[in-house]
Amino acid sequence: MPPVADPIGAYLHSSLTKHGTSGPEATILQTKLQRALLSRVEFEPAERQHSHLLQQLQTKYIVLGERDGPSSGRPQPPICLSKKSELRLGWGNASYPTGAGMVNLGNTCYLNSSLQALFHAPALVRWLLEDSRHAARCGSSDQCTVCSMARTLRSTHQRQGGVVKPILIYSKLKLICKHLIHGRQEDAHEFVRHLLDSMQRCHLLAMRATKLDTLSKETTPLNHLFGGYLKTQVTCLRCHHASMTFQHFQDLLVDVRQVSTVDDALHLYFKKERLDGADYKCERCRMKVPATKKFFIDETPLVLCIQLKRFSLGGGKITKHVSFPNKLNVARFMTRPPAQGQVVYSLVSLINHMGPSQNCGHYTAMAKAANGQVYLFDDASVRMTSMGNMLNTNAYVLIYEMTSATRQLLLGPAPGEDCLLLFVSASILYHLSMALCCLIWRLRSAPSVV
Repeated sequence: MPPVADPIGAYLHSSLTKHGTSGPEATILQTKLQRALLSRVEFEPAERQHSHLLQQLQTKYIVLGERDGPSSGRPQPPICLSKKSELRLGWGNASYPTGAGMVNLGNTCYLNSSLQALFHAPALVRWLLEDSRHAARCGSSDQCTVCSMARTLRSTHQRQGGVVKPILIYSKLKLICKHLIHGRQEDAHEFVRHLLDSMQRCHLLAMRATKLDTLSKETTPLNHLFGGYLKTQVTCLRCHHASMTFQHFQDLLVDVRQVSTVDDALHLYFKKERLDGADYKCERCRMKVPATKKFFIDETPLVLCIQLKRFSLGGGKITKHVSFPNKLNVARFMTRPPAQGQVVYSLVSLINHMGPSQNCGHYTAMAKAANGQVYLFDDASVRMTSMGNMLNTNAYVLIYEMTSATRQLLLGPAPGEDCLLLFVSASILYHLSMALCCLIWRLRSAPSVV
């Protein structure tokens, strides 16, 4: 068989004829394909191509691990269900009554004290009573923990000075957590956690947002109120490579065995910890190396819940007094503290436990009401006490709320405050301009002195 002078052209002609393409169209198509196949192809070195792909990927994704430079930041949610800046702190100008007492329905002091502590956190109260978006979209209020909390809160305000039965919450114990049992003493801190988680699930269901990703689900008002983010930074002591991870949190569980103050317990919690060579494998060294580990608060919650770990695994209890402040500054524990250095929380309520162990004893709550007074809530009993007594109690759970000054520093003015500032500024300018006009008129109308 004689050799073919143009093997590519012959193959294309044979292929096109085989599939029924012939005539002038086949000739044009054959010419274009042949030109494309014979054109010069430029190839890039593998290292350059790899670098180009990395640059493209870095524009689409957030790198969690730190690479010889500062942090690139925490991953952001694709969908935002609510804005943190829309939530209000403090009691505001409204007059909120002191809550009524609550009937003990059978070993429910843990439930009563938890509700009283939450019902005197102003930010949660204002969201439950003033934000109507959840109620407007909730289609199953009888089975909704958020709606039940709002109705129970209203009943305590309506019966101020009296007693209410928190039956709407007590009847939903299995909905809140399947491990909770009617008539059994439960841990107050665990109940608070399960209650807030149940409210979160019910709110997502009302917003038709149950199928969203985890980050988007963490943008609900409840997570903005009680949720923050911790950053864990592990630094290799061999090559100094820093690896970072971020974790959502709703409370801080602090060890109080070797400390006497909450401030010392927080310092211990955020203290740099050394890891030996058997605990950590460096991503860069690709081997197990000694390292250091440290926690930071990457994003602060509006309401900070701190549990003092008083109960041991063996069933015992740490009964010593651990002092705690009325104002708590957490700026030194943050990843990026503000220039002013003040991220201040104010104590709003707490839960006490009296008794020898976690499974027996009695829970009470103490809280600052909207009228500025401090009250002790002991089931059906509500009586006035003092801030000194509140600070001297052996607290088990502390609930702090961010101050308005700190909120404005981190998030800007609250809804309505910017409009108020604009109105005040406009009013001042108006009066100044009127005074200036009067002064000019008087100068012009005054007789000239020769």
